[in-house]
Amino acid sequence: MRRSLGILLLVAGLAGLGLWAWRYFFPNPEQVIRSGLRRMAQLASFRANEGPLAKLGNAQELASLFTGTVEVKVDLPGHGPMRVAGRDELMKSLLAIRQRVSALRVDFLDVNVQFEAGGDTAIANLTLKAAVPGERDFAVEEFNFHLRRSGRRWLVELVETVKTLSERSRERGDRLTAGFAA
Repeated sequence: MRRSLGILLLVAGLAGLGLWAWRYFFPNPEQVIRSGLRRMAQLASFRANEGPLAKLGNAQELASLFTGTVEVKVDLPGHGPMRVAGRDELMKSLLAIRQRVSALRVDFLDVNVQFEAGGDTAIANLTLKAAVPGERDFAVEEFNFHLRRSGRRWLVELVETVKTLSERSRERGDRLTAGFAA
């Protein structure tokens, strides 16, 4: 009786270890994407006491999560539309942000990952929350991150803001009133 119980526990332990090893060495693509996005938010965040070498290293590591031909198209309220093309230009922009802002906290909320046909591309729809310590207000914007599988990694190839319904209706209203003004 004791021997069969010991064998049963050993088999259950080996099965659990095997399942853990399988998930560790062959993770679910959605888990890989979510993990990469968490790392991206960590690298985009920085404290006021971040040294120059840390700024450079974190910006380089953050840029390495994007394809070489990445395109960032954002339209932020109060800043207007901005476009960055290529990893080198992205890197320069990341360093410029770290120079202009003393500290920044970035979080990705409500991440929803949809895989496209073939499974080598995906779109992560998320809400980006950014806060500068010491300021009362924080920025919240919805984004689509288009990702492409590169070996075992998923790299971001396109980042774009998602136009909300209120922004779309405001644009439509601007076009309608412009037609009446003519």
